[in-house]
Amino acid sequence: MSHATLPAFSLDPRRVIVLRAGAPRPQGRYVLYFCQVQKRAEWNPALDYAIEWANHLGLPVVVYEGLRPDYPHASWRHHRFILDGVQELATRLSARGIAHWFFLPALGDRFPMVAELAASAALVVTDDYPTFIVPRHNAKLQQTLDCPLYAVDGCDVVPLRVFARSFPSAAALRPHLHKLLPDLLIREDPSPVPLRDSLSMPLPSLPGLRRGTELPSDESELDQLVAATGVDRSVRPALGVRGGRSAGLSRLTKFLRDGLPRYGDGRNLADVDVTSGMSPYLHYGMLSADEIARAAICAHPAGREDSSVAAFIEELLVRRHLAHNFCLFTKEHQTVAALPAWTQASMREHEQDKRVALYDLQQLLHGRTSDPLWNAIQTELRELGEPHGYMRMLWGKRVIEWSPSYEEALQRLIYLNDHYAYDGRDPNGYTNMLWCFGLHDRPFARRPVFGLMRPMSSDGAGKRAQGPLYIDRVRRTLLGQSARGRSEQLTFAGR
Repeated sequence: MSHATLPAFSLDPRRVIVLRAGAPRPQGRYVLYFCQVQKRAEWNPALDYAIEWANHLGLPVVVYEGLRPDYPHASWRHHRFILDGVQELATRLSARGIAHWFFLPALGDRFPMVAELAASAALVVTDDYPTFIVPRHNAKLQQTLDCPLYAVDGCDVVPLRVFARSFPSAAALRPHLHKLLPDLLIREDPSPVPLRDSLSMPLPSLPGLRRGTELPSDESELDQLVAATGVDRSVRPALGVRGGRSAGLSRLTKFLRDGLPRYGDGRNLADVDVTSGMSPYLHYGMLSADEIARAAICAHPAGREDSSVAAFIEELLVRRHLAHNFCLFTKEHQTVAALPAWTQASMREHEQDKRVALYDLQQLLHGRTSDPLWNAIQTELRELGEPHGYMRMLWGKRVIEWSPSYEEALQRLIYLNDHYAYDGRDPNGYTNMLWCFGLHDRPFARRPVFGLMRPMSSDGAGKRAQGPLYIDRVRRTLLGQSARGRSEQLTFAGR
């Protein structure tokens, strides 16, 4: 079934990828939305598309969400952040007459829940996403399901497939986006109303399947659920960090009040953090870029003409779209093979350069280098899961200097970031790490090890970003969480 033969729904057809064409199953009892990424009931194109299909067929829509324990870097931290939002999402869906069915298997469980639920569905809608495990999941579903399957792009304000190519830089992408944004940013959330209620449908008798509304919201009860799954418990949730839409909206409110007015001049200063803190909630789809952008624009009388609002929109919409665009069109976006020709040539020329110091992965993980500033950044990542954005660039640059090869430097960065960062395993993360090697950048004067890559040093970048004050801020934060016994990490002394 091509776009031309699909019903005339309100969703931009460029957001819809037809993975399995065909007529809806006549005996289907519902339309199934397999929620993988966009974990929200609002501003969700995939959910809207499922509702419109259900209304067209005279069926209810059901949302299914599963949280397997075997995804890359699965841990207590990542699992808990997702579980924090399940009951709230299910409750918000329930208010619209939509059932939310949830599956939380343990290590070793191999129950094909999507296939079982799809057997009773007229068709299946899921999320489109250019990285992590989603492309693999969707490819498998494409091969195994015997009903129509659609993936819907809900990543950014502008649909990813508006552009049929990748862009070499933000400067190349920016004018194209800016032409489209004004019309898109005035749209309201479509929020189609389901014509059939699915709340009264009996829960299928499948092992481990439960109603999302029945999950607890208490932290200790959620921790017990995590423990039963068998995921890595060494990466603990950071104190005071909760997932879910309400927690994300609370952060957004605080940012609009305290951070956005100073964002233009202060986003690269690390002594006082004025960044938004939205990346974990964007990564897990608990809030959308649309609603965050609209809120920021409405927060200032001058809207996008205000310098701080403009700087934030640049990061949220231009840089973020550039990252998604890169991962969509670059299959090997977690390897140095994805880098531009000039930086690959530079790496070949400088691969034998002597490194001033070499550290192994464990030394890096525990922040045991000769650089106190880098140790503080790594400690913030490891213990709190949310390192400062500007400091993150310096963090990546220094690992290049301390690794025996460029390939190993990138794999170390990916491991550390994806293992500990709340927003790990994300297009922004892979793009930003590759930026350290020259992606979306230009050549600079030749230096040892860096070659033609942009250099950064803890002396220069640290001075500009108020590094000593940043170290003090991280230390104070960890001292406030001293009940977890972090005395060893509080000095950040070079070793």
